[in-house]
Amino acid sequence: MSGRTVTALRRLPITLTPVTRETIRSFLRRLATVNHLDEEDLADTVAVERWTSVAVAKRRFDVGNLAAVAGHSIETLTRALPELAEPQKKFSEHRVIQACPRCGRRHRGGTVLIHPVPHQHVCVRHSIWLGTLGPDSSSWIQHPGPIDVSPLPEIRAAQRRHHRLVRRHGAAAAKSAVSTAADTWERSNNSDGLGLTQWERIRVLRPGTTSISQHDPLAFAVCYPEIIMMAGVLASPYWQAVAAEPFADRAAFTEINRRLREGGERFGNVWPTKRHPLTYWAEGLRLDRQRRDYAQNPPSWPRASAARTGSAVAL
Repeated sequence: MSGRTVTALRRLPITLTPVTRETIRSFLRRLATVNHLDEEDLADTVAVERWTSVAVAKRRFDVGNLAAVAGHSIETLTRALPELAEPQKKFSEHRVIQACPRCGRRHRGGTVLIHPVPHQHVCVRHSIWLGTLGPDSSSWIQHPGPIDVSPLPEIRAAQRRHHRLVRRHGAAAAKSAVSTAADTWERSNNSDGLGLTQWERIRVLRPGTTSISQHDPLAFAVCYPEIIMMAGVLASPYWQAVAAEPFADRAAFTEINRRLREGGERFGNVWPTKRHPLTYWAEGLRLDRQRRDYAQNPPSWPRASAARTGSAVAL
């Protein structure tokens, strides 16, 4: 260890308020910075276990130790830091992103890093794309955000629609719909998943770009409005009921194409074929409906009488 070392579990002279969904490492780094301490020394003091994995130091933290040093109650830290709220869950380092820099200006100690919730991609207050690669993506982020998307208000509007999907249908249903929509979008366009409209958006945000990696957050940001538009159909109980009817799923597929055309999409066509995300979605709805019907009205098999079967029962 180097620099000043914290040797006692007492409250630090300068305390900081943890940011919602901030990582423990980010919070400790900011605490160490404002108190002129070494980050590694402070982390080792608070940790109850330390080991090395692939030349990287790993630690297990005790919420009581962290509360004593930070000057906050255990409830406050648990509510703000997801790693303390869910200690058994494994949080992927690949999904850690920087919080909105404009929101983070009021927080001392440097850059704030967070574990984003699955449905949070844009800071709607400042029109900042936070740098995610899409739902359930654990890939390395090649060009970390944030990205200013204020020239494209449709991306901010898509985030608001995404929030409404979560409020209306629940987080699990919205996440499933968005994941299916993202898979559908990739299958319905070029190998890079981008159509003419998306390339126009890329050139607005990053002039002169001729190619883009799928590990670049901008590649998902420019497709986000169309993905949420499709997810609105996939999460709708009405369209789910329509698609669950035999040979009626084409009406839902037609509705998706209609919304895309009205939204100005000029390239993609999401009409599904076999082994397509939308086909699997409709088949899953039909299976769920069959299971519910079976549970509500189980088949009754009449017991054959001994006289009809010709058998006798000995007592």
